[in-house]
Amino acid sequence: MSKSKNQEAIFFSIIIPCYNSQKSIIGTLESCLKQSFPEKFFEVIVVNDGSTDASEQLLLSWIAKNKCEHFFYYYQRNAGPSRARNLGIQLARGKFVAFLDADDHFHPDKLQLIYNFYKRYPQIGIYAHNAIDGAYILYAPFTSALLLSPQEMLPLLLERNILATSTMVIRKELLHPTTAFNEKYRHCEDYELWFKLCKEHSLLILPHVLTYANSTSEGLSGNEIAMYKRAKALVFAHSDLVVDAKLRRRILWRAVREHLKMVLGYRRRRHDWLKRDNVFYLIEYFWLTIVTKIFPLKRKREYQHLFYQGLQNR
Repeated sequence: MSKSKNQEAIFFSIIIPCYNSQKSIIGTLESCLKQSFPEKFFEVIVVNDGSTDASEQLLLSWIAKNKCEHFFYYYQRNAGPSRARNLGIQLARGKFVAFLDADDHFHPDKLQLIYNFYKRYPQIGIYAHNAIDGAYILYAPFTSALLLSPQEMLPLLLERNILATSTMVIRKELLHPTTAFNEKYRHCEDYELWFKLCKEHSLLILPHVLTYANSTSEGLSGNEIAMYKRAKALVFAHSDLVVDAKLRRRILWRAVREHLKMVLGYRRRRHDWLKRDNVFYLIEYFWLTIVTKIFPLKRKREYQHLFYQGLQNR
């Protein structure tokens, strides 16, 4: 599909990886079409990651029906969302890249609001904002605009991934076109990229809810154990960036608390696929691995005993 627009006119490139998303992809595309930001200044790139359902037919039919000249469709063999997003980055012509999952929706004013903040802070290369799933604010609920330096952002990221992929808008020049998202992994690849970026660049977080998420059992990385193993590895790999040992210990302790809160939160909500046994396995797994890093070996048994005692009293 050829691109006829002047490359310099495109300010935003919205990248949507799609895999077997026939039930949700049309709503996602319509949320892009309804943007109040002038359509001649943004493009939408949909990368079909080898879908086996009717996603391709629906996509092509919808784009043709709505005469969306700024929507572009590409197909790749199934290789995971990281490869699909990296391909989208390579194809993007915009100054900024906005990521959107195939079951999420943008607020109609999202691009316009980001652009307004860009005009006030043109030196900033990374923007984020709140997201909502039903009645729940996802990740950290920000109540005011925050400009965070790498030194301020890293401790927050170590505690947990506070940045949803569909809330991120990043200057394209900050993203390597082939290795932005780590294609070796299918879990927490976004978390790893946020660490890479926030080690060197400041981040502006908007207090607005500009993304509506649709969390499903598939949406929570499918294999929850693999996801948490990968998250733990990333936390450990980047914890040494906090030089102060006492602060690092406090951050790791809070990481335990926050991850447990998140897991139990999914259990309390509508995710009935996360059974009781899985919850306790995850709590045990995360506690025993991180507590080993926090406490000396001679005290580990004491904390293990207290932990098991706490589980028995639930």
